[in-house]
Amino acid sequence: MTFELITPPVLEPFSLQELKTALRIDHDADDALVMRLGVTARRFVERRLSVAIAEQSWRLTAAGVPSAPLRLAPGPVMSVDSAVVFYGDSDTGMPADSIETHRAQPSLISVTAPSSVNSERANRTEIIFRAGRSDMTLVPPDLKEAVMLLTAHYYDHRSTVERGRYVAMPLTVQSILEAHREVRL
Repeated sequence: MTFELITPPVLEPFSLQELKTALRIDHDADDALVMRLGVTARRFVERRLSVAIAEQSWRLTAAGVPSAPLRLAPGPVMSVDSAVVFYGDSDTGMPADSIETHRAQPSLISVTAPSSVNSERANRTEIIFRAGRSDMTLVPPDLKEAVMLLTAHYYDHRSTVERGRYVAMPLTVQSILEAHREVRL
């Protein structure tokens, strides 16, 4: 299985002014850098937790027709927009017969489709889904705080990072992320 970001967020859970206030910056010289570091921090938090903070579209590609439910990540899943099955060497797919989301776990979906059509075997299934939040006021405040703290950390250590050196994540960010980490048994 592979996941590919199709459409990145249009809205961020922070404004440039919020970042500058958190970083105690009162000039405009680093505005582009600060925003870029904020986006980098958001993406880091999202990857670490396998969540989408802001609304974005993703493509999941699975081999053949999946026989078991698929876990869509990142979550939370807002909607499943399409499921298409590709047969043989064709670049034209056919919509799946059905897509079923699991009520108890909306990030799990089952896809139903024939394993072959006209003697051509299914080679892959592509699922397009939207994840995250369209309302930035629904972002958990501590996740937003983690993004802000990480942005400040990146800004404070920008010369070290630019030289390709590793800079450890602040413990405050680590503890916030640990509190949000999903444990699977």
